[in-house]
Amino acid sequence: MTAEPADQPLDREMLVALITQEVMATLAEHVPLPEAGPDPSRVLLVGHGWDRGEGDHRGNLDELARLLRGLDLELAGAWFGGSPLRGGLDALAGVGTVISLPRGRTAARCLSRRLGATLVETDPPLGLSGTRLWLEAVAAATDREAACAALVERELGDLAPRLEPLVSHDLLHRRLAFLGEPALAAGLAVLGRELGFELAAAILPARPHHRDDLADPE
Repeated sequence: MTAEPADQPLDREMLVALITQEVMATLAEHVPLPEAGPDPSRVLLVGHGWDRGEGDHRGNLDELARLLRGLDLELAGAWFGGSPLRGGLDALAGVGTVISLPRGRTAARCLSRRLGATLVETDPPLGLSGTRLWLEAVAAATDREAACAALVERELGDLAPRLEPLVSHDLLHRRLAFLGEPALAAGLAVLGRELGFELAAAILPARPHHRDDLADPE
């Protein structure tokens, strides 16, 4: 997949994403935070793409929380995660690890500094290898490499037989197109190689600096 630039105005979805980043960064700098010593096992996820309160987004966040529990980590909160901000601020007490996704880079750096927490900047946990790399980055920052290796082996062993009918009946040899955020495109291309489909085209409302997001995560 190659990037072909076109000088077009940003569409509504991209504008919403950019505004959300600015809102997060402003809140991170100015909201009052609870005072408590940082505990590395309490995690804040910043940059989660919550743009509607529907089941797929709730499911994504629940799954990330489950994977973190597999590393003996607690997801204390997510910016944003569908919860009222006031209650979400109370949950930040004792957060010692801040995981930054592409949408939340500026806000995550600010919050980690204010909380005295370790900052872990990652790509989106998309697909098999993308999720493994995400877990390995978090594990390396929290001294949980052994737990991560066991978790990945267990998850792949459970997932592989369930993926086989999906791949063989619905995905193998398909050519797909993607319209969405630049940060997701490279992960989808890798996912295609894992599951037998080709990401033939991607329409990305972006600016030239987003081309870095198109590089394979491995």
